[in-house]
Amino acid sequence: MEGEEETDEESTPPSKKRGENASQAKITRTIIDFYKKNKPVEGDLREEFQVFDEHVWSDDEEERINLLRQILENLKGRASLNTYKSVIELAFLFDRYKDNLENGESVFYNDLKKVIMTKERGSKFVKKAKKFFFVVKNCKKDSWKSCDIPPSYWRDVTNRSWEEIKNLVESDVHNDSSI
Repeated sequence: MEGEEETDEESTPPSKKRGENASQAKITRTIIDFYKKNKPVEGDLREEFQVFDEHVWSDDEEERINLLRQILENLKGRASLNTYKSVIELAFLFDRYKDNLENGESVFYNDLKKVIMTKERGSKFVKKAKKFFFVVKNCKKDSWKSCDIPPSYWRDVTNRSWEEIKNLVESDVHNDSSI
């Protein structure tokens, strides 16, 4: 019959297009699955990140800004060892600003504004770094190196979904420490 022919396009639900945000359910499930797969069990070494802590600070303003520029450059693109290494460096650098400078958080955001080349607000980068770091610091050593979660998930997870993830991780950490 005319007009009743069904094409593949009509019968197949549309998939997520590049640049579209994933659903909160998918983001939450993906992050929780990564954590569950990588949470330490008895005898596993936990991540300590000393190597990052040792080299992400300089008292020289120009060197700090260059470090920020280098970190931001490496935050672009898909999930990779280099991307997530830079996410961790950003989390450490943010803390070092707060620890080492008067009004360190304000200075950090001012320096970040100097190097951001997109419309993205600096707080979005920090949000992503803090959330990723919170999860991986509670995982087995080096598990962050194989993280294949799209970096945008850490930015796009809503506060409500993040609370679910955070509560799961904190509950596991609390239960581990009471053994």
